[in-house]
Amino acid sequence: MTFDLRQLRAFSAVVAAGTLGRAAAELNVTQPALSRTIKSLEDQVGAPLFERHSKGMHLTDIGNALLPHAKLLQREAEHAQEEIDEMRGLAKGTIRVGAVGSIACLVLPLAIGNVLKKWPRLHVHVIEGVWDHLAASLLTHEIDLALALAAPDSDEIVSVQDCRWEDWSYVVAASDHPLRRQQKISLADTLGEPWAITPKGTGPYEHMKGVFAAHGLGLPNVVVETRSVTVLKSLVARSSFLSWMAEPMFDAERKAQFLDALPIPDVKGSRTLTAFRRRMGILPGPAVKLLSELRLLTAYR
Repeated sequence: MTFDLRQLRAFSAVVAAGTLGRAAAELNVTQPALSRTIKSLEDQVGAPLFERHSKGMHLTDIGNALLPHAKLLQREAEHAQEEIDEMRGLAKGTIRVGAVGSIACLVLPLAIGNVLKKWPRLHVHVIEGVWDHLAASLLTHEIDLALALAAPDSDEIVSVQDCRWEDWSYVVAASDHPLRRQQKISLADTLGEPWAITPKGTGPYEHMKGVFAAHGLGLPNVVVETRSVTVLKSLVARSSFLSWMAEPMFDAERKAQFLDALPIPDVKGSRTLTAFRRRMGILPGPAVKLLSELRLLTAYR
């Protein structure tokens, strides 16, 4: 079966918008024209792709099965056009990258800035999230590179072995936190303080849990769990919470003297970070440019 990219774009637009009217406005076509395009695709597939309701359009089982393939074919067409543009000297395209919070706070912005200085006509699409979200986005071609904690390769995703670096995590507190008035702080002193951290099962939580266990301690008083880096840093800086953060994540706040690592002897944890890509397929040109900058930035970390 041969698919028409115009039909696939229309199909994806209706899925995203939820109604023919909103999708038609997004695509700048009339609603009857869009309806005909969807009907033509359904005729080609041989089955309805949507269930029509008064409140919108909902995918059928066949529509759900087609959606990831439609997205993949559109991404591949975009990548092909980007490669052709680059060969013609136009240097256009989009860098699609995802990163965990600590990398998104420092290393990634530096790499993006360096790339855009050299190729100012490129665009960048960034998502931030935990590993399971980044891995799923790699497989659906929403992103082409994922930057996260080192993990075993899978059948579909592999790490980039020459783009790997270390960072360090610490117990962090506001610059005026009461614990700083003590002459000497131990990890046990933090147990009774309110903590805010990412949810159980995430990298920072498990990292923190391992550090406390290594010192013969149970978990601290975790009061708030959130995936929002902004909320975490605000709770630490403004509400006297403690947290466990990688140094790049609070670099700007440390320089502004809002928060910093607590001076607890021998309490810090190292992590290995790396870039990931899909095992199959060619890495698009814009992603190759970003990867080159990441290698330069992380070579001595």
